[in-house]
Amino acid sequence: MVVFSGDLVCSAASCKVVADASHQLIIVSDGLLKCTGSACEIDVDAPTATINGRVEATLIQAKVKIHTDGSLTLQSASDIIAGDIDISSGGDLSLSANGWIKADGLSNPARGGSGKGGTPSCPSGYRGDKDSSGAGGGYGGEGGSTCRKRGTCSAVRGAAYGVSSASWPVSFGSGGGNVKIDNSEQSSTGGTGGGRVKVVVGEKLTLAGKISADGTGGTTKTSCDRRGYSCSTTFRGGGGSGGSILIDTKSLVGTGTVQTNGGSPANGGSAGSGGRIATYLETQGNTAAGSAPTVEATVTAYGGTHSDSSTCGGAAGTIFIRHGTLGVLEIDNNDNSRATTAYTPMPTIYSTAEGADNSATTSTGFKGPLFGTEVKRKARVNFQGTTWSASARPFSSCYFTLSSDSNMKGAKVPLHVHQAALDGDITATSLIDIAGNKIQSGSTEIASWASASSSSAVNMNSASLLQCSGCAVKVDATGSMNLAGDVTSGTVELVASATLTVASSSTTTTSSTSAKLNARMGSGR
Repeated sequence: MVVFSGDLVCSAASCKVVADASHQLIIVSDGLLKCTGSACEIDVDAPTATINGRVEATLIQAKVKIHTDGSLTLQSASDIIAGDIDISSGGDLSLSANGWIKADGLSNPARGGSGKGGTPSCPSGYRGDKDSSGAGGGYGGEGGSTCRKRGTCSAVRGAAYGVSSASWPVSFGSGGGNVKIDNSEQSSTGGTGGGRVKVVVGEKLTLAGKISADGTGGTTKTSCDRRGYSCSTTFRGGGGSGGSILIDTKSLVGTGTVQTNGGSPANGGSAGSGGRIATYLETQGNTAAGSAPTVEATVTAYGGTHSDSSTCGGAAGTIFIRHGTLGVLEIDNNDNSRATTAYTPMPTIYSTAEGADNSATTSTGFKGPLFGTEVKRKARVNFQGTTWSASARPFSSCYFTLSSDSNMKGAKVPLHVHQAALDGDITATSLIDIAGNKIQSGSTEIASWASASSSSAVNMNSASLLQCSGCAVKVDATGSMNLAGDVTSGTVELVASATLTVASSSTTTTSSTSAKLNARMGSGR
């Protein structure tokens, strides 16, 4: 047995602790294993291990690697802290209440990373007219835009990235932009991005504690007005974006927390976006066969918020859960009313051949079509760029929900589903193509995939809106269609296999000479 009850601080670049096959590793509650050297790495390898102390490597992107052939127990006083955490257990892994696997703010520093928040650009002018907060960092979504400024300073929000790897996220979060005071950049005032965490468990993961890779908020600087009379206005660096968490286990139980939330700089700063989370489950006790994957734990990738303008919050990140061959995507921004201009790019989780075998767990992740997709609680999704095409690669999901407080946009929005509840707005500049067996708006009830049939209806109530300026709207239903919402478009094509009904309260506006309203069978109105 190898027992740590004191401090072991290693200043070398790499520290390795090995217990051979005949020993168990135990770190007790007052034990500390810490690495302080540059490019620091702690590598723990043991047959089994019980940790109730701290394993810490707090330099930016320093690594902690813990491997056990058998069980690994992280008790209530355990803290595993590093920017890059890799934990693997051949047996069970238990994370007790108050135990914490933590990669918060230990990734890219201010103005660092692929989605770094911008530092303001300020024109020449009087003192006090050249002050501005930094923009938020992006990852799972976009960071917040410039929040507090004087004059015409502005900063570019952090961009989202990792869109094609959302089902197998392994990237670091990005830092926020720095503050500018009197047109001088204030270094290290932007928040830092969340790190990355990978947890692989051969048997059962019991999660009562917390796994996090959050971004941090920026720090504050004070400026004076142009006459120097008032020096009380504060400006903050932008928040860092959340990082990534990847969990691969046979089963997951427990009501703990998994989160990669964006940094919230409070007053005066723009927020970071949420990060990315993916959880792979071989078996799941509370998920019925053929139903959507769920977990008991609280799993979040929220964009950061603040108390200033409604344009300065960060966009939501992405959450992916796979149970067997079924995958679910969730984009949820926690009713963040301060993120009205930050969007989350729709991840490219699909297969060119729908219905392809998705049973393998590989480093390339999951390639759909998805069992389910949820966009909710003020999330904003962008089908951006040339990725999406109705004829080539539509977004495929067996069921899809878009809550009334959320929206989707893009040049093209190609949504191919079996069933959907579309209560939010959808806007496009080129094409909206929605095809499915059952599309509802105004109802939270979603029938199961298996019960959908050719007689299922398309219902869009008066709260729904399909809008694209100077383009084409195409809605194709296997069954009948009942339209009570408004459609505004260059051309409109509404096709139903059975009966097409347009309510008297519905307004269809088109710039073409005529709209195509067609029922393949039955009658149209």
